Amino acid sequence: MKKMDKINRDKNKGDISPSPALPTRGEGIGIEIKRTAPHGGEGTIICNSPPLVGGARGGESAGMTIVNSPLLVGGARGGGKMAVILPILLFLFMGLVCAYAEVALVKAPLSWYEGGGGDYALPKLANAEYGLSGFMATAGQVKTICANYDAAGKVAMEVSVDNGLHYYRIINGVPLTENFVSGDRIKWRAKVLDEDSKLNALNITYTDSAGTVASFGRPELSGFNYRKKILLKNPSGQELFNYQINLKVGIDKKAKGADVHCEGNVRQDFLDVRFTAADGETALGYYLDPRFRGDDKEKRGDDNRNSPPLVGGVRGGGERGDDNQIVSFWVKVPQIPVNGVAIYMYYGNPDAADLSNPKAVFDFYDSFNNPELDANSWVVKTDPKGSVVIKAGQLKLDAAEIIAKDFKFNQGIVEYAVRIESGFDNSLNLRPKAGDSYDNPGLVVYSSAYKGAEHCIALDDIVKANDAKASLIAAGGKYNYRLTVNDKDITFERIDQATAAAQAKVTYSGASVVKAGYLGLKSGGDGSGRNVIAYSGIRARKFASNGPQVDKTGAQEQVKLPIFSNIALSQKSRLILSDNTKEGVYIGKAIPAAFTARIIVPTFKGANAGVGVSADNGLNYKEDCVSTNYYYASKKDFPEGQSLKWRLKLSPQGKSAASSQLQELGLDYRPGKISLITPDGKQNLVAGENYEITWSALEYELSYKMKLEYTLDAGKTYNLIVQDTGNSGSYFWSVPNKLSPKVAVKISDSLNGQIEDTSTKSFSIVESLKDAKINSRAEANNEQIQPRKEAVKKTKPVEKQKTKSSVEQFDVDKLIKAGKRPGTRLYELLIKLGDNYNPNAEEDARSSYKEGDVVMIKPAGYIWGAEERKNFLIPRVYLTVEEAETLTKPKEAATGDIDELGRPMKKIVQRRAKRIDMQKLVPEKPGDGSLKNKRTVPFVSGMIKEK
Repeated sequence: MKKMDKINRDKNKGDISPSPALPTRGEGIGIEIKRTAPHGGEGTIICNSPPLVGGARGGESAGMTIVNSPLLVGGARGGGKMAVILPILLFLFMGLVCAYAEVALVKAPLSWYEGGGGDYALPKLANAEYGLSGFMATAGQVKTICANYDAAGKVAMEVSVDNGLHYYRIINGVPLTENFVSGDRIKWRAKVLDEDSKLNALNITYTDSAGTVASFGRPELSGFNYRKKILLKNPSGQELFNYQINLKVGIDKKAKGADVHCEGNVRQDFLDVRFTAADGETALGYYLDPRFRGDDKEKRGDDNRNSPPLVGGVRGGGERGDDNQIVSFWVKVPQIPVNGVAIYMYYGNPDAADLSNPKAVFDFYDSFNNPELDANSWVVKTDPKGSVVIKAGQLKLDAAEIIAKDFKFNQGIVEYAVRIESGFDNSLNLRPKAGDSYDNPGLVVYSSAYKGAEHCIALDDIVKANDAKASLIAAGGKYNYRLTVNDKDITFERIDQATAAAQAKVTYSGASVVKAGYLGLKSGGDGSGRNVIAYSGIRARKFASNGPQVDKTGAQEQVKLPIFSNIALSQKSRLILSDNTKEGVYIGKAIPAAFTARIIVPTFKGANAGVGVSADNGLNYKEDCVSTNYYYASKKDFPEGQSLKWRLKLSPQGKSAASSQLQELGLDYRPGKISLITPDGKQNLVAGENYEITWSALEYELSYKMKLEYTLDAGKTYNLIVQDTGNSGSYFWSVPNKLSPKVAVKISDSLNGQIEDTSTKSFSIVESLKDAKINSRAEANNEQIQPRKEAVKKTKPVEKQKTKSSVEQFDVDKLIKAGKRPGTRLYELLIKLGDNYNPNAEEDARSSYKEGDVVMIKPAGYIWGAEERKNFLIPRVYLTVEEAETLTKPKEAATGDIDELGRPMKKIVQRRAKRIDMQKLVPEKPGDGSLKNKRTVPFVSGMIKEK
């Protein structure tokens, strides 16, 4: 037998120990062939995953578990004999690792936009439906999924995560978290529910078993500290889309009549308020309604509940009492089902900007605050002596009309405000359109200074209803108007701005539904300043009888959200530099760990991106990390901790910031656990012989240094075996010539002795194995143990067999083509490319992987390292447990010896009994060098058949 220093070969050469990497998404159907290199430490094991199949021993650190398989007998011992190692120990160890190492992957959502601009273009509308033909593959089983989409009209969305076998209705902005069949292939379809509906854009976020934790967050929420959930009920009896709901928000509990209050944690001007969908992230359009025009004595109008419209005014005002303050927000909720929906209100950010935007809320809006009329929104018609003038936020019409270019009104509410400078009448019209020509109005609502036409509704130039009791309009009067159209029912109201008193109300119900038309505002008369009507704003919104209301609100929650500093989101939701900035910083949301993180492996995709990682909640960062590199607390890369954060710095390349972006980032974080496998306390080692110490430190790189020690006095003192050996998982120890019944071995991180593991129980160093049996009987009878010096007699009931080095070829291509079969599940095979080599022929056959060997098998979705994907083949194939075991079994042969219990002993003669037929899996193609150069095998795609 070779001496220990000769036996400890270069364990880095050819050993396999996958380093972690984060999955990429893709669309299509087929097997995914990846490649892997013999480099790095074992990748993270996903918690709650099915049993892992396969394994590597000796000089390799793959460390897989064989499920329900026979015991593996082998392992070098004494004079070259093999020790028995039970795979169940590996299984138990893998369970421990599964409970610790974790991956968090943050990335941009999947996105589809009309005409491009997202990751993918929207499919064409066909038969009133949008549908995805292929699927979007995910790295793991989907746990939650959320669809956020922009649509005009009514669009109903369904999603599937098992390639379309099961579809589920999903509400816009509401995550689907339970009661669905999971899978790893996302599909969707969207149904338009009326002829005017249209899907403009779609984003899908999801979480999965591979560690994906949705998106980067939203810049609009950066710096906010609190939020409350608001539950909206919908007693209307119909599902509502893009509905504008009015919320009264109070500063604290003293704000009487508020729908929700901010517990005093909001600015006095309420500019630090935001609203999101039920996912707590998707921003909802909102508008902070100003006061009516006039002095401080003017009252703020009420909300949608039969109140005057709130048009124009000074920002930040509200209804004030001695001890309260309430303001009015309009929020656009994309979808409200009959059973209601939840939204969130965020608040508490003293540095928040004013993002109130009425155009993002209302179906149509114009405040007339620009110096000129918006030519993209309006068409102007004037009489010969008429005029159209904008001055001081008012549109002044004299014998003129403006008509909306693109907005056609059918059902809902239109609100507008008027001041009478001079003249006799003002009106709101709905005009049909043929080509570029507007026809006569189908519906006209108007007020006038004429008796008998005080406040009217007219259809097709015929007055259908008038409020004859209404006061006549007069010069100097200020009025708010509201038109409500609900199918056949028309209501027209006039409210005095100064007193908030209802001056007029008229209703009419026709025989048919009101015809749609383009909005028009008009002043009558013949011009020359005799009929000047000043309009100070107009808006249109949805209406439903007995519409949505606040049901209840949740408790205040304190939040810690991602920080955006000069960082924005692109249309594809990637992190990019804000306009005209030289550097931007993004700090991700803290990720709590259930353990102390001592190893971090960041993986990211981007350009001009500097990434730093922290384990102590951002107090200290390891800056300028390299993607897929390992960083260790023991090497002083970062202080260990239990709160993970990452920080991104983006800088432009040259004069352009366009290419600076980050698409996704993952943190593989680990406690750095080390487990000693053998000796575990069941062995009795012979003094002077060589014994193979084995361990699993799958969370470390293969090159990381481990320290080995032993004790002869049950741990009181330790003696050094080796200070820093590579993390190969194996070390041959020359057992000392010191007999003791209280021996144990300890392995530890060479840079951090607190991370260690020792033999499960003490064992003995004896002169012979026969002594061990005698000693065992003596211990049972409490007798004094006496070492024996006579040698063990070997019996050879069978002759040693000569083993063949041939390996049976396995045609995995047949299984790939067979697809899913009863009793199978989808696995990924890590297939060796090229041969590992050892100059010792017997050792080469026993421990070296050859091309076509299946190094390990993982359930589909396992996170392979970048080097693994680059240099190894990783096909996906459906296998039974028995087939998976077959591909990872070593080739064994009888040694001709028996162990101390009289059982025949076996030894491993080759790493694998079966080898993948590479010629069938990867056919040679002219010029591609696929089999001429065994280190280069092209990407292979094919069909995984679903049966």
